[in-house]
Amino acid sequence: MIDLQWPKGSQPLDPNEWDFRGLMPDEFDAAFTYEIAREDPKLDDALSLLAHAGRHELQRISKEDWNNENHKWLSGESTSRQFNEYWDIFNACWCCGDFPLPWMGLEPTKRRLAVERFGKRAPARLVTREEFLRSEEIRKLHEQVLKDLGYPVSGDSAEDPMVSTRQYIIDVDWSTDDTILGPALLKTVLALRPKGTRPAKLHRGQRARPAAFRFRQIAAYRLGVKGRLRYKDTWELIRQRKKTVPRPDKFKVLPNYDSHGAWNGAVKAGRLLITRGLL
Repeated sequence: MIDLQWPKGSQPLDPNEWDFRGLMPDEFDAAFTYEIAREDPKLDDALSLLAHAGRHELQRISKEDWNNENHKWLSGESTSRQFNEYWDIFNACWCCGDFPLPWMGLEPTKRRLAVERFGKRAPARLVTREEFLRSEEIRKLHEQVLKDLGYPVSGDSAEDPMVSTRQYIIDVDWSTDDTILGPALLKTVLALRPKGTRPAKLHRGQRARPAAFRFRQIAAYRLGVKGRLRYKDTWELIRQRKKTVPRPDKFKVLPNYDSHGAWNGAVKAGRLLITRGLL
């Protein structure tokens, strides 16, 4: 690694922590999930538990067993609670045996394997009325079972190991929509729009650009908070890095913002991005 001249009072960071040049679009989702897991404040606790359970045993679990939650490698009275609490870290460890090394520091073969294990986000589809009503019946039945067992069903029951709550984010790939799904989904979304509001920009049918800005904001956060760098110091550090490691910045992931205000905003945005990613 080529040494960079860090200003006095700063905390030098490995360039792999903030220089995401060379990251490819097919890695964006996996790399983002991976890097967010590295920021988890429970990282050390989870890794110490894994050291006891065995990282090698974790790596040998098949994708089918992992997806089906056949996790016999974790044992103990608090198995369910521990698994839910450390899920993001355990998942990252299963996807990549070198976790928590920086994503940009991984060998290309291991990055490809991690991308394959993280998988692609499932395509979205419109839930039918019958499916919605059936899910409501299942929810009511679940609550009744909890009541019969003596568990609370009101307030915050997420702390109870018997109650499992999952959240799913819907991501629409407009390139694969059809004449039925497109209008139906658009009508549903437009019905949620508050009266009197209008779109700021009309949809032209282009695919969304890769969300590379997230890595730029993470880099800004790490340099500004962990590296304790100011705006001007960051510009100088990036100038050195570009000179010593000339590499195209196709997706503009280097945090070389145009103004002090933009830099501060990016640092705050990076912090918020990581906080939301850990929820």
